[in-house]
This record gives sequence, C-alpha cells and structure tokens, in this order.
Amino acid sequence: MRSVTRVRSAQEAALELVQREFPNYHPLVSLARLAHRPDVIEDPRLELEVHRSILPYVAPKLANVEVKGEFSDERRVIVSLFETHELEDGTKVDVEVPLITEVASEIVPLDD
Repeated sequence: MRSVTRVRSAQEAALELVQREFPNYHPLVSLARLAHRPDVIEDPRLELEVHRSILPYVAPKLANVEVKGEFSDERRVIVSLFETHELEDGTKVDVEVPLITEVASEIVPLDD
C-alpha cells in the first residue's frame, strides 16, 4: 500500500506557526470578533472596512454577465408575489420581488 504525503502550502505553514503561540487563532474569526466589538460598531466606516476584509473569504464576488441571444420586438415580463410562476411552455420561474401578479391585458411596445 502506498502512502500519500500531503504538502502544506506556505499559508498553512504560517497559520500553524501562529497557532502554536495562539492555539485558537484564526484570522477570519478574529476579524469577525473585531467587527462585533461595540467600539467598532459605533464607527460605521471602520465596521464596513472590517466586513470588507472578511467578505472575499466567505462569499463569492458577484460579477456582471452579458446576456447574448436573439430577441424579438415582443417582450413579456411576469412578476408575482414571492410565488413560483409557470410559463406557457411549462417552465417554472421563481421570483423574489413583490409587485404585480396579473398579466397586462394590452401589450405595449417598448421604445428602443
């Protein structure tokens, strides 16, 4: 049977070195604790900076995506109150914005 040796990254080695001195230390946990200290909460700019520091490590960065395709002059918008709406072709659409649940009786062309 062959054994597998895992190679530690430089970041893992550095964190291990710090954790020898401070056994329960992790930088993200420390930043989260800092963000919730009363003196930081009192300073919205500082609180925002702390949260910005943590954000890339705990949530994906959102990006704009260009949608390409063939579009006709006819457009259809369906908005409902937090419900799943089924289109004529059977496709189900989940919506999160509460607005209108009825289909307009007249199709109005949009200006280009």
